[in-house]
Amino acid sequence: MKQKQFQSTDFHNTILRVLVFGVLGILTQAKGTILGVCKSPMDDINRFGYIVSIRSLGSRQHICTGVLVQPNAVITVAHCVDTGSPFSAGRKPIVHVGGRHVDDIRPDIEVFTVKESFIHPNWDGKQRSSFNIAVLILSGKTKQPTPQMLTDQINLQTGMKMAALGWGSAGDVINVGEEVFGDLKYENQEFIDGSHCNRTIFWEGGLPNDIFCGLNDWHKSSCLVDSGAPLVLLDMPKHQIQEGTPRLDHIAGINLDGAPCGETNKPDIYLDIRVVASWIQEKAKEK
Repeated sequence: MKQKQFQSTDFHNTILRVLVFGVLGILTQAKGTILGVCKSPMDDINRFGYIVSIRSLGSRQHICTGVLVQPNAVITVAHCVDTGSPFSAGRKPIVHVGGRHVDDIRPDIEVFTVKESFIHPNWDGKQRSSFNIAVLILSGKTKQPTPQMLTDQINLQTGMKMAALGWGSAGDVINVGEEVFGDLKYENQEFIDGSHCNRTIFWEGGLPNDIFCGLNDWHKSSCLVDSGAPLVLLDMPKHQIQEGTPRLDHIAGINLDGAPCGETNKPDIYLDIRVVASWIQEKAKEK
Protein backbone atom coordinates (compact mmCIF):
# COMPACT_ATOMS: atom_id res chain seq x y z
CA MET A 1 0.00 0.00 0.00
CA LYS A 2 1.29 3.43 0.40
CA GLN A 3 2.50 5.45 3.25
CA LYS A 4 -0.36 7.66 4.18
CA GLN A 5 -2.52 5.33 2.35
CA PHE A 6 0.35 2.98 2.19
CA GLN A 7 2.42 2.32 -0.67
CA SER A 8 5.90 2.79 0.70
CA THR A 9 9.09 1.05 -0.28
CA ASP A 10 8.46 -1.92 1.94
CA PHE A 11 5.50 -4.20 1.32
CA HIS A 12 2.50 -1.90 1.08
CA ASN A 13 0.83 -2.66 4.29
CA THR A 14 -1.33 -0.78 6.63
CA ILE A 15 0.43 -2.02 9.75
CA LEU A 16 3.79 -0.60 8.69
CA ARG A 17 2.41 2.77 7.73
CA VAL A 18 0.51 3.02 11.00
CA LEU A 19 3.70 2.36 12.96
CA VAL A 20 5.78 4.81 10.95
CA PHE A 21 3.35 7.65 10.54
CA GLY A 22 0.93 7.24 13.41
CA VAL A 23 -2.01 7.07 11.06
CA LEU A 24 -5.04 5.08 12.13
CA GLY A 25 -8.22 3.89 10.58
CA ILE A 26 -9.74 4.20 7.18
CA LEU A 27 -9.73 7.11 4.90
CA THR A 28 -11.84 10.23 4.96
CA GLN A 29 -14.36 11.02 2.25
CA ALA A 30 -13.19 13.51 -0.33
CA LYS A 31 -15.47 16.46 -0.91
CA GLY A 32 -15.79 16.95 -4.65
CA THR A 33 -12.65 17.53 -6.69
CA ILE A 34 -9.31 18.46 -5.11
CA LEU A 35 -6.48 19.21 -7.54
CA GLY A 36 -7.24 16.27 -9.77
CA VAL A 37 -8.59 13.92 -7.11
CA CYS A 38 -12.28 13.12 -7.31
CA LYS A 39 -14.86 11.00 -5.66
CA SER A 40 -15.95 8.11 -7.80
CA PRO A 41 -19.16 8.98 -9.68
CA MET A 42 -21.29 6.89 -7.39
CA ASP A 43 -24.59 7.83 -8.95
CA ASP A 44 -23.79 4.68 -10.90
CA ILE A 45 -22.05 2.21 -8.63
CA ASN A 46 -21.16 0.02 -11.60
CA ARG A 47 -18.79 2.65 -13.05
CA PHE A 48 -15.87 1.41 -10.96
CA GLY A 49 -17.48 -1.74 -9.64
CA TYR A 50 -14.53 -3.78 -10.87
CA ILE A 51 -12.32 -2.44 -8.07
CA VAL A 52 -12.33 -4.88 -5.14
CA SER A 53 -11.04 -5.01 -1.58
CA ILE A 54 -8.90 -8.01 -0.62
CA ARG A 55 -9.31 -8.73 3.07
CA SER A 56 -7.85 -10.97 5.74
CA LEU A 57 -9.78 -13.88 7.17
CA GLY A 58 -11.34 -13.27 10.57
CA SER A 59 -11.02 -9.51 11.02
CA ARG A 60 -11.74 -8.80 7.32
CA GLN A 61 -9.19 -5.98 7.47
CA HIS A 62 -8.47 -4.39 4.08
CA ILE A 63 -5.03 -5.58 2.99
CA CYS A 64 -4.80 -4.78 -0.72
CA THR A 65 -6.78 -3.66 -3.74
CA GLY A 66 -7.65 -5.93 -6.64
CA VAL A 67 -9.23 -5.67 -10.10
CA LEU A 68 -11.79 -7.95 -11.71
CA VAL A 69 -10.65 -9.41 -15.04
CA GLN A 70 -13.40 -12.03 -15.32
CA PRO A 71 -16.69 -12.37 -13.40
CA ASN A 72 -14.93 -14.93 -11.20
CA ALA A 73 -11.30 -13.76 -11.34
CA VAL A 74 -9.33 -10.92 -9.73
CA ILE A 75 -5.75 -9.74 -10.22
CA THR A 76 -3.62 -8.24 -7.49
CA VAL A 77 0.06 -8.19 -6.58
CA ALA A 78 1.66 -11.44 -5.48
CA HIS A 79 2.93 -10.11 -2.17
CA CYS A 80 -0.66 -9.57 -1.05
CA VAL A 81 -1.40 -13.29 -1.10
CA ASP A 82 1.98 -15.00 -0.82
CA THR A 83 2.15 -16.59 2.62
CA GLY A 84 5.86 -15.78 2.69
CA SER A 85 5.00 -12.11 3.11
CA PRO A 86 4.30 -10.94 6.67
CA PHE A 87 1.66 -8.60 5.29
CA SER A 88 -0.16 -11.16 3.15
CA ALA A 89 -3.90 -11.70 3.34
CA GLY A 90 -3.19 -15.38 2.70
CA ARG A 91 -3.62 -17.54 -0.37
CA LYS A 92 -7.41 -17.65 0.07
CA PRO A 93 -8.54 -14.27 1.41
CA ILE A 94 -12.02 -12.70 1.50
CA VAL A 95 -12.90 -10.45 -1.46
CA HIS A 96 -15.49 -7.65 -1.27
CA VAL A 97 -16.94 -6.56 -4.63
CA GLY A 98 -19.11 -3.53 -5.43
CA GLY A 99 -18.27 -1.31 -2.46
CA ARG A 100 -18.47 2.47 -2.46
CA HIS A 101 -16.42 2.58 0.75
CA VAL A 102 -13.64 0.19 1.70
CA ASP A 103 -15.70 -0.96 4.69
CA ASP A 104 -19.07 -0.82 2.96
CA ILE A 105 -21.59 -3.19 4.58
CA ARG A 106 -24.63 -2.50 2.41
CA PRO A 107 -26.66 -5.64 1.66
CA ASP A 108 -25.78 -5.56 -2.06
CA ILE A 109 -22.03 -5.89 -1.42
CA GLU A 110 -20.86 -9.19 -2.88
CA VAL A 111 -18.60 -11.19 -0.58
CA PHE A 112 -16.57 -14.07 -2.04
CA THR A 113 -14.04 -16.53 -0.78
CA VAL A 114 -11.12 -17.53 -3.00
CA LYS A 115 -11.18 -21.04 -4.43
CA GLU A 116 -7.66 -20.91 -5.78
CA SER A 117 -4.85 -18.40 -6.17
CA PHE A 118 -2.04 -18.40 -8.72
CA ILE A 119 1.24 -16.53 -8.25
CA HIS A 120 3.38 -15.92 -11.33
CA PRO A 121 6.11 -18.60 -11.42
CA ASN A 122 8.78 -16.01 -12.26
CA TRP A 123 8.15 -13.88 -9.19
CA ASP A 124 11.32 -13.78 -7.10
CA GLY A 125 9.78 -12.33 -3.95
CA LYS A 126 10.89 -8.80 -4.73
CA GLN A 127 8.22 -6.14 -4.53
CA ARG A 128 9.43 -4.20 -7.56
CA SER A 129 9.34 -7.20 -9.86
CA SER A 130 7.82 -7.36 -13.33
CA PHE A 131 6.18 -10.63 -12.22
CA ASN A 132 4.74 -9.50 -8.87
CA ILE A 133 1.26 -10.58 -9.93
CA ALA A 134 -1.39 -13.04 -8.74
CA VAL A 135 -4.73 -14.25 -10.07
CA LEU A 136 -7.48 -15.13 -7.59
CA ILE A 137 -10.32 -17.43 -8.64
CA LEU A 138 -13.47 -16.50 -6.74
CA SER A 139 -16.06 -18.85 -5.25
CA GLY A 140 -18.73 -17.39 -7.54
CA LYS A 141 -19.36 -14.93 -10.37
CA THR A 142 -19.93 -11.26 -9.70
CA LYS A 143 -22.63 -9.16 -11.34
CA GLN A 144 -20.17 -6.29 -11.81
CA PRO A 145 -18.77 -5.47 -15.27
CA THR A 146 -15.13 -6.20 -15.96
CA PRO A 147 -12.63 -3.93 -17.77
CA GLN A 148 -10.14 -4.87 -20.48
CA MET A 149 -6.46 -5.51 -19.95
CA LEU A 150 -4.24 -3.27 -22.03
CA THR A 151 -2.13 -5.36 -24.39
CA ASP A 152 -1.30 -4.01 -27.84
CA GLN A 153 -4.32 -1.75 -28.38
CA ILE A 154 -2.34 1.47 -27.97
CA ASN A 155 1.25 2.65 -27.73
CA LEU A 156 1.70 4.17 -24.27
CA GLN A 157 3.83 7.30 -24.22
CA THR A 158 5.20 9.38 -21.37
CA GLY A 159 2.80 12.20 -20.55
CA MET A 160 -0.35 10.28 -21.46
CA LYS A 161 -3.22 11.06 -19.09
CA MET A 162 -4.59 8.14 -17.11
CA ALA A 163 -6.43 7.58 -13.84
CA ALA A 164 -5.38 5.84 -10.65
CA LEU A 165 -8.21 4.22 -8.68
CA GLY A 166 -8.09 3.46 -4.98
CA TRP A 167 -9.52 3.70 -1.48
CA GLY A 168 -6.94 6.17 -0.16
CA SER A 169 -6.80 9.83 0.76
CA ALA A 170 -7.92 12.54 -1.64
CA GLY A 171 -5.08 14.89 -0.75
CA ASP A 172 -1.29 14.97 -0.78
CA VAL A 173 -0.94 14.32 2.94
CA ILE A 174 -2.68 12.39 5.71
CA ASN A 175 -2.55 14.04 9.08
CA VAL A 176 -2.22 12.11 12.32
CA GLY A 177 -5.67 11.00 13.42
CA GLU A 178 -7.16 11.02 9.92
CA GLU A 179 -8.50 7.86 8.38
CA VAL A 180 -6.32 6.07 5.86
CA PHE A 181 -8.84 4.21 3.69
CA GLY A 182 -12.37 5.24 2.80
CA ASP A 183 -14.42 6.00 -0.31
CA LEU A 184 -13.43 4.65 -3.70
CA LYS A 185 -11.94 7.52 -5.72
CA TYR A 186 -9.76 8.30 -8.69
CA GLU A 187 -6.99 10.78 -9.37
CA ASN A 188 -5.33 11.96 -12.55
CA GLN A 189 -1.88 10.52 -13.20
CA GLU A 190 0.50 10.86 -16.12
CA PHE A 191 2.03 7.70 -17.54
CA ILE A 192 5.85 7.72 -17.29
CA ASP A 193 7.78 4.98 -19.07
CA GLY A 194 10.53 3.08 -17.29
CA SER A 195 13.46 4.93 -18.82
CA HIS A 196 12.04 8.31 -17.79
CA CYS A 197 11.07 7.01 -14.36
CA ASN A 198 14.64 5.86 -13.75
CA ARG A 199 16.05 9.33 -14.32
CA THR A 200 17.81 11.18 -11.53
CA ILE A 201 14.85 13.47 -10.89
CA PHE A 202 12.64 10.47 -10.04
CA TRP A 203 13.86 6.97 -9.04
CA GLU A 204 17.55 7.31 -10.02
CA GLY A 205 17.91 3.95 -11.75
CA GLY A 206 16.23 2.01 -8.95
CA LEU A 207 13.60 0.26 -11.08
CA PRO A 208 13.91 -2.93 -13.16
CA ASN A 209 12.90 -3.32 -16.79
CA ASP A 210 9.21 -3.58 -17.69
CA ILE A 211 8.12 -1.30 -14.84
CA PHE A 212 6.48 2.06 -15.40
CA CYS A 213 5.29 4.92 -13.20
CA GLY A 214 2.39 7.30 -12.73
CA LEU A 215 2.68 10.85 -11.41
CA ASN A 216 -0.27 12.87 -10.10
CA ASP A 217 -1.09 16.56 -10.50
CA TRP A 218 0.88 17.49 -7.36
CA HIS A 219 4.00 15.73 -8.70
CA LYS A 220 4.02 13.79 -5.44
CA SER A 221 3.66 10.16 -4.46
CA SER A 222 -0.01 9.30 -4.21
CA CYS A 223 -1.97 8.96 -0.99
CA LEU A 224 -4.77 7.29 -2.96
CA VAL A 225 -3.31 4.02 -4.22
CA ASP A 226 -2.14 0.96 -2.32
CA SER A 227 -0.81 -2.41 -3.42
CA GLY A 228 -2.83 -3.77 -6.33
CA ALA A 229 -4.57 -0.48 -7.16
CA PRO A 230 -4.78 0.01 -10.93
CA LEU A 231 -3.67 2.69 -13.36
CA VAL A 232 -6.41 2.84 -15.97
CA LEU A 233 -7.00 4.29 -19.39
CA LEU A 234 -10.62 5.30 -18.81
CA ASP A 235 -13.40 5.30 -21.36
CA MET A 236 -14.48 8.97 -21.33
CA PRO A 237 -16.81 10.07 -24.14
CA LYS A 238 -16.55 13.86 -24.39
CA HIS A 239 -14.19 13.71 -21.37
CA GLN A 240 -17.07 12.64 -19.10
CA ILE A 241 -16.08 9.75 -16.85
CA GLN A 242 -19.68 9.16 -15.84
CA GLU A 243 -20.60 8.56 -19.47
CA GLY A 244 -17.94 5.91 -19.92
CA THR A 245 -18.51 2.18 -20.14
CA PRO A 246 -16.61 0.07 -17.56
CA ARG A 247 -16.08 -2.71 -20.11
CA LEU A 248 -14.19 -0.22 -22.28
CA ASP A 249 -11.81 0.87 -19.51
CA HIS A 250 -8.33 -0.59 -20.00
CA ILE A 251 -6.08 -1.63 -17.13
CA ALA A 252 -2.51 -0.56 -17.89
CA GLY A 253 -0.86 -1.53 -14.62
CA ILE A 254 -1.29 -2.35 -10.96
CA ASN A 255 0.54 -0.64 -8.15
CA LEU A 256 3.62 -2.35 -6.76
CA ASP A 257 5.26 0.26 -4.59
CA GLY A 258 6.07 3.91 -4.11
CA ALA A 259 7.42 6.50 -1.72
CA PRO A 260 5.61 7.59 1.44
CA CYS A 261 2.45 9.55 0.65
CA GLY A 262 3.13 13.12 -0.46
CA GLU A 263 6.84 12.83 -1.27
CA THR A 264 7.79 15.23 -4.07
CA ASN A 265 8.93 13.86 -7.45
CA LYS A 266 8.41 10.22 -6.48
CA PRO A 267 6.01 8.70 -9.01
CA ASP A 268 4.01 5.63 -8.07
CA ILE A 269 5.46 2.36 -9.38
CA TYR A 270 3.30 0.01 -11.47
CA LEU A 271 3.62 -3.44 -12.94
CA ASP A 272 3.07 -3.33 -16.70
CA ILE A 273 0.04 -5.51 -17.48
CA ARG A 274 1.25 -5.95 -21.06
CA VAL A 275 4.17 -8.06 -19.79
CA VAL A 276 1.96 -10.60 -17.99
CA ALA A 277 -1.36 -10.35 -19.87
CA SER A 278 -1.11 -13.75 -21.56
CA TRP A 279 -0.34 -15.47 -18.24
CA ILE A 280 -3.27 -13.69 -16.57
CA GLN A 281 -5.61 -14.69 -19.38
CA GLU A 282 -4.52 -18.31 -19.11
CA LYS A 283 -5.12 -18.48 -15.35
CA ALA A 284 -8.27 -16.35 -15.32
CA LYS A 285 -10.17 -18.07 -18.11
CA GLU A 286 -13.52 -19.35 -16.97
CA LYS A 287 -13.64 -23.01 -16.11
